[in-house]
Amino acid sequence: MSFKLSKVLLLLMAFTMLSLVVTAQEEPIPEENFEQVQTIDTVDPAPEVVAENATNEIISDITENSEAFYGVMVTIEGRVNNYIGARVFEMGDDDLLSRNMVLVANNSSEPLPANLFEGAYVRLTGRVHPSYDVVSSGMDWSYELFDPEIETTSELERFNMVDLIQRGYVPNDFGSHTIIEL
Repeated sequence: MSFKLSKVLLLLMAFTMLSLVVTAQEEPIPEENFEQVQTIDTVDPAPEVVAENATNEIISDITENSEAFYGVMVTIEGRVNNYIGARVFEMGDDDLLSRNMVLVANNSSEPLPANLFEGAYVRLTGRVHPSYDVVSSGMDWSYELFDPEIETTSELERFNMVDLIQRGYVPNDFGSHTIIEL
């Protein structure tokens, strides 16, 4: 019995010492240091700017004549087909024979809705960009920011999904898809 009692006492002493060691760590960082940390703000275009500049288009028109839409704000409707990542998904029209698909890249500061699932019918507004295949073929293209208040530095601080897609960081199956940036 005394052997079990000594084991219990040793364990009790060990836990007591452990708790003293844990509480004797360095002091927490004062709150004033947190004010010195630089925050990165994402800048999304104002909804009014998007509404004024967007045109209603059909996915097949965009995929069949992509060059005419580069840099243009469009509103499209279609079905979510494949999720490629947390901020990128494939979207197509309802015509099963044509298989017109675009790649939607969420570059906004808002995450995609949690209830968005494969097969869901959605309507979205975004800017049209060339596909990975077009960019890698050497096509030179540029566009101006549609919201003049967005500064270049803010735009560069944002995690740019379109840039990642155009550099080839998506599976090869999606390389030919025209990109719609949210």
